[in-house]
Amino acid sequence: MKKILLLSAMLFLLMFSTAFAANWQWVDSDDECGWFIDTDNMRYELTQSIYPTVDTSRITFWEKIFYTQAGANEFAKRVNDWRCRDLAYSLDLQTISLRDKTCIIFATYYYRKDGSLIKAEEEGYDILQIVPETFGEAVFLAVRDYARTHHAQLVRNAYSN
Repeated sequence: MKKILLLSAMLFLLMFSTAFAANWQWVDSDDECGWFIDTDNMRYELTQSIYPTVDTSRITFWEKIFYTQAGANEFAKRVNDWRCRDLAYSLDLQTISLRDKTCIIFATYYYRKDGSLIKAEEEGYDILQIVPETFGEAVFLAVRDYARTHHAQLVRNAYSN
C-alpha cells in the first residue's frame, strides 16, 4: 500500500513539475478569459504496440486559462461551486486528435492567485468534438500549427516525456 501511495505521489509531483516548467504561448482571449498553450512540453503520442512509434495525429499538451474576476464569477455560477469565485487560472492536460478533430481532457486543476489549489478533476474523461468558431477550435488550430512548424521537437518530446 505504501508503494502505491509513494508512486502516486511521485507521479503527481512529476505531472506538476512538467506543468510549471513551461513556455506559455498566447492563443486567444476575451473579457473573461485568456487561453495559453505550453509549447515546451507539447508532444506527439506514441502508438500502443509492442514497438511504439510516434503518432503524429495525436498531440498532448497543457492548456492554461487565466480568468478575470468576471470570468471567475461566471465559472463559479456555471459549475455551482462558490470556491471558484477565487479562481485565477486553470491547467488542463489534453490530447487532441488531428484526424478526428477531437479533444480529451485528462485532468484539470483550478488555482487561486496565490497558487493554492482550489480543486482538481482527475477522474474520468470524455472525448469532445472540436466545435467550429469557438475558443476550443482556436486552441486546436494553435496546437496543430505549432506541431507543423516544430515537428522534430514534438517527436523528441514523445520519447522523453
